Amino acid sequence: MELFYSQVIWDVSPQITASLPIRWYGLFFAISFMLGITLVAWQFKKEKVSVERIDNLLVFMVVCTMLGARLGECLFYHPAYYLQHPLEIVQIWKGGLASHGGVIGILVGLYFYRRLFLKEKSYLWLVDRLCIPNLLGASIVRLGNLMNSEIIGKTTDAPWGFIFRGPNQLRLDITIGEAYSKGVTLNDQDKLAILNEVRHPSQLYESITYFTIFLIFVIIYKKYYKVLPEGFLFGLTFVCVFTARFFLEFFKDSSTLAEYAQGSLSTGQLLSIPAVILGIALMVYSLKKNKKMEPPVEPEA
Repeated sequence: MELFYSQVIWDVSPQITASLPIRWYGLFFAISFMLGITLVAWQFKKEKVSVERIDNLLVFMVVCTMLGARLGECLFYHPAYYLQHPLEIVQIWKGGLASHGGVIGILVGLYFYRRLFLKEKSYLWLVDRLCIPNLLGASIVRLGNLMNSEIIGKTTDAPWGFIFRGPNQLRLDITIGEAYSKGVTLNDQDKLAILNEVRHPSQLYESITYFTIFLIFVIIYKKYYKVLPEGFLFGLTFVCVFTARFFLEFFKDSSTLAEYAQGSLSTGQLLSIPAVILGIALMVYSLKKNKKMEPPVEPEA
């Protein structure tokens, strides 16, 4: 990594070392789970819940997050391709994970975990507690995306913009190929312009946003966990995260060729809209349910 005038040239290798096939993304993914499970243990101890069940929770979270994120990538973003090549869905080592699918996977995993290991607590109680660890995890995983030079932003002239050498080289190779097929040769100036395209570090934008929400939620939880209605924190998480995601998508390069051609809302934005609506509905539901459960106030004599 080096500075190019005021911009940052980002040419970090996705692998931590050349001798070992360990990728930064995998490391950050593992760190997110380890820190997340530590936070859950802190919450369980704080609320007098046995921490002996944490190991089972970790297994559920890892498996269901990976399955959900992979299926989300295949079915939400590239359904036509993977319906024609279904065996490639399991080739998770080739990359391709979607956060919206990961959220669904987590929610399904928590449903079965509660039925098996935490029957004395409600499902909404459990998902409320997992909001904080997942916010931290989302922030950390986006740093993994940065190390992979993926989910890059649109071009910008902002002084904090990044020149992503890997994606820019790939874009140049594709452009040269397309030009050659049309009998056109790119000159050196055109090639240099593509190689030096400055883009928004959208991964950093998301990481910082999620970490900020995480800090706010930690404060809310520490002060009000005894009185918050079940499901309220879960709903608030959906509203905050997916509202932020909707607007952050405007800084990202298009996920699909169709989005690029039409200039329409991205797949991430379209998936975020119902998530925000669901979050609002959950908050309203939890407040109404809590109000019904409150004991009536006795009139003074």
